[in-house]
Amino acid sequence: MNFDENEPQSVREERFAAERAERREARKAASLDSRGAHLGAAIVTIALVLLS
Repeated sequence: MNFDENEPQSVREERFAAERAERREARKAASLDSRGAHLGAAIVTIALVLLS
């Protein structure tokens, strides 16, 4: 969020709002990466099986 000091406040706020909306849409469109959670669950399961 860079801004030009000579830029009017209303223009800056409008641009910041547009940037926030873009980031929000990008987050919504991003796929959930749960590979680490699955790996952790597998390690815990294997450890429990070996301990029992």
